[in-house]
Amino acid sequence: MYLISPFYIKFIYKYPNRAWPSAFVIAFISVAINAYWVGTLFKKGHNMGEASSGYFWNVYVTLWCRISPYIFGMVVALEHRADKDKKIFKNSYVIIEWIAFIFVFGFGFIGVMFPSNESTNITWPLLVFYASIGRATYGLCFAHLIKLIISPAPEDPIPFYRPSKFLRSLFSMSIWVPIANLSYSVYLWHIS
Repeated sequence: MYLISPFYIKFIYKYPNRAWPSAFVIAFISVAINAYWVGTLFKKGHNMGEASSGYFWNVYVTLWCRISPYIFGMVVALEHRADKDKKIFKNSYVIIEWIAFIFVFGFGFIGVMFPSNESTNITWPLLVFYASIGRATYGLCFAHLIKLIISPAPEDPIPFYRPSKFLRSLFSMSIWVPIANLSYSVYLWHIS
């Protein structure tokens, strides 16, 4: 993933109007590969909750599973860099912001508590949605929210009815600084 990033960044800088379409093509390919692996492993009876199962190594930690949120983040960074007059926030729809907010926090809560397939009767379509489509959608919604949080200038007021006001206040707290300094190393440690 990190090897293709410079090439993709060069591509989206050269063709900014193709950034989102290309990101969605990459996400679609990622979702298709995930759907194949999750369906194959589920039909073979693998326990999706065990780290030793094929799910962890074939789906959870692989490039095709994690590339969608990564690509969406690169496109949002490009948009933010190009937004010199801070129009992204002003031109955004409040309803889409609320849908993204509800999905990010709802899916994040459900994702933490999602059971293994031996403890409940999980259907194949639900598992495919959760493991493949859900991750790409989560990345897209989170990227959209981050874009709306950082788009207005710090001195610009955000209306109280927008979730980005709450999120900007939450993420601006100084308590996050030490956690942010440790987060990537902890992330690497948890998958090693």
